[in-house]
Amino acid sequence: MGLFTLILGVFLVNGETNAFNIKTNQVSKLAHNTSRLSSQYFGQKIHFHSDHSLLVSVPYDTHGSNDVKSASGGISSCPIRFNVEQHSQCDDVTPTSPNLSARDGFGLDFEIDPHGNVTACAPLRSQTCRGNVLKLGYCYTGTGHGTVWSPLSIVEGFNSDCPHDQVDLLFVLDGSTSINEADPNNFNTVKNWVKNITKRFDITNSGSAAVGLIQYSTYLPNFSIDKIVTEFEIGRYKSFSQFSAAMDQIKLRLGATFTAAALSKATTVFKNSSRFNDPLTKKVLVLLTDGQSNDREGLNASATQVRNLNITTIAVGVKADVLQELQIIANGVVGNNDRVYQLRDFSNLDSIVQSIFQEIEKVSLEGSSSSTFSAGNGLRFSETGFSKSYDKVYSIISIYF
Repeated sequence: MGLFTLILGVFLVNGETNAFNIKTNQVSKLAHNTSRLSSQYFGQKIHFHSDHSLLVSVPYDTHGSNDVKSASGGISSCPIRFNVEQHSQCDDVTPTSPNLSARDGFGLDFEIDPHGNVTACAPLRSQTCRGNVLKLGYCYTGTGHGTVWSPLSIVEGFNSDCPHDQVDLLFVLDGSTSINEADPNNFNTVKNWVKNITKRFDITNSGSAAVGLIQYSTYLPNFSIDKIVTEFEIGRYKSFSQFSAAMDQIKLRLGATFTAAALSKATTVFKNSSRFNDPLTKKVLVLLTDGQSNDREGLNASATQVRNLNITTIAVGVKADVLQELQIIANGVVGNNDRVYQLRDFSNLDSIVQSIFQEIEKVSLEGSSSSTFSAGNGLRFSETGFSKSYDKVYSIISIYF
């Protein structure tokens, strides 16, 4: 690209003037009489307005700095002189509050409506959030053909702060008869363990976490036996006291151990969450079992189905003979103990509360661990405002993902 782009052609005007031409030497003289000649892409976008002026974008303007890395972009208002001997000096009408940042690319595109209202964005504006660089963009609206600017409210609220990661957490608890065989208080121990994990999260309306629970045992649909029960959907309870009271009411279902069927059920529960399609909501499943599954032949397929939905699974078992199943559930690889917890007895559950909490926090802060999640590590490149358009009523701003 050259030092600047010359815009040639006929500009049509809705008003008293029907049309006129801008000659090459006039535009060239205009460019040579602006201090922005040293900036690349002068004239990337150009708009004519009725007071015989041009709004001209300078998306790589350095604002007087010689450091290309500091280029933030800008917009100039340039009067049109019909006498080629007259010199035209462009005025800088770039927003100053809030200030532009380096490499914003302000002016890559902008639009102006018939009333002189301008919408212009800095689509390359980046933010560093928890070590990740996010390109969220930022937009301004101007009146008087860009003489007065303010942040565009609908976009300012969208990207003024670092994204707030959320987590949908689903506990899937084995409710088979064997849970309480050795000790009738084992299931109560499990419920307290769930509460001890949950109380570390904020599950209120303004909090970042939502919790649900499935209890499972026998699943024989051909015999009309289905003991895979959603005790409560994700996000049903908005306070820990409500959640705790609901946990106290849950009774052991009794029966066999159909873990594969429970995992399939879990995918439906996650999809029922209002935040399922929100890219900022991480999904975590914590499964606890005390024995081998009665539908082991379908376990790998069900676990894969869970992972394909970008759900991170943590598997907890209390017997040594379930280790391989826990590995299949947690990560799909026999021999891989990532997110696998094996205990000898239910009384040891409290010893892993902090570790489970940290596993969930790691997922919600760093992104999904699923290899199928193409935007791992929580990176979001939305580039708000990379293009804009006006119709008779609305200003349309693109948000690229």
